[in-house]
Amino acid sequence: MQSPVEVITRILHEGLTNSKQMSLMIEVLDCLDPICNVCEMGDIKTASGNEMPLVMRLLNDAMKNGLSDLQMSNFVNFVVALINHNIVDGSGFFRRCLLPALHESLSMRSWSLLLVWLETLRSVTDRTIMSSTDVRDCVLLVMLAQVLEISRWNLLTFSAGAASVCEEALTLVRRAMKTFLGTRTVEDEEVKWLRIKLDEFLSPLNKSYFSKLWTKFGREWSPGPYNGTIFLLDILQIDEVDGKVTDLFQRMDNTENSILFSLSELLPLCTATEWKIIAQKFKEVSIYVNKISPVPVHFFADAVLLLVFVIEMEGFTEDECALSCLDYCVRNLGLVLKDEIIEHINILQTEEQVKILIKVLHVLGRLPPSIKDACLIVMLNIVVELVSVVLNSGVHEKEGATGSPEMSSYVRDIATTIGVLGNGEPLQVISKKLLEYGVVAGGH
Repeated sequence: MQSPVEVITRILHEGLTNSKQMSLMIEVLDCLDPICNVCEMGDIKTASGNEMPLVMRLLNDAMKNGLSDLQMSNFVNFVVALINHNIVDGSGFFRRCLLPALHESLSMRSWSLLLVWLETLRSVTDRTIMSSTDVRDCVLLVMLAQVLEISRWNLLTFSAGAASVCEEALTLVRRAMKTFLGTRTVEDEEVKWLRIKLDEFLSPLNKSYFSKLWTKFGREWSPGPYNGTIFLLDILQIDEVDGKVTDLFQRMDNTENSILFSLSELLPLCTATEWKIIAQKFKEVSIYVNKISPVPVHFFADAVLLLVFVIEMEGFTEDECALSCLDYCVRNLGLVLKDEIIEHINILQTEEQVKILIKVLHVLGRLPPSIKDACLIVMLNIVVELVSVVLNSGVHEKEGATGSPEMSSYVRDIATTIGVLGNGEPLQVISKKLLEYGVVAGGH
């Protein structure tokens, strides 16, 4: 063979760009095993010292030079196959290629590449890669903590790419923490070292994901006075809500206002999964704490509305990051609302359901024009479903008396509020739904 480098480069390129040919390329590389273990780019030599085997080096070069969108979509599966077929050493690849690439992409905030590296890393934690990669859990946790801290946004730094990276990193942290603490019953040196390292740079939201490094050994993970934010972070991390949550709740003053204020600060920083987890934990907490509603969507709507006010008051209505963050929050509100409609909102009295609907409509009506139409399209089906639930609930509550004064009042209140949506399709669709009930009411 005249040029091993050229041949292997072409095979790797084909494997990364053509998913249908991936298995064939793996078979070809299997047959070229002696060449794959070449450690220098010139003449064929045996493996020695710190030299990188040819396939690993060429793969590393491809990672450094940047991957196309197509190559990124195939990268994880291709690397997993290379490692599982022993064409590439897993430990060497993770230590010498993946972790440096992850660090470089993180420093450059190259979110799309960083997401690919994290997804590759996940293949270790979910056992897709069958061989051991010899990556120490404590080192992995510090690296993931750095990813969290850099990808976690604020109102003026939000990007969809950062949110995706943060979401993936959180999945990895949960798995790595479970593995790290699973067999530990005492505070060993690794636990102490890890706590010191994380204390140096983690913000409270991100630190909460490592809180069991403290709480498992009877220590407080968050110094300072207990408040609504720490309460929310505590319930976010509780595996199973029980009566102990009552003690946490009672440590706060001015409970409802404290929770609303804390949610308004916390939710704009949270991923979609975190929104859903917090909503679910609220329902579980309500079993033990009477002051918390089992249907907390009004808290979430109020928090988004407060975010709208902040954007208006601070003059951020033209800021692309702030608007993208608000758009993301509205979509997350829709996810929570959809779950509430399906599972829990029927337990409320119709009057309370109407208040929630009107509050959601008010949020949508106050959105800046540049994102309003897109958000309305996303939220339309959810709002229409909520309208149906509310009006059906009103009918059943009054034993079928659709023309009752209370039912007519509900329809009027909703009809008055939907004017904030403007004159587009969302208004027409919701008006049509209301008209169905108006006709019935008028027929009695």
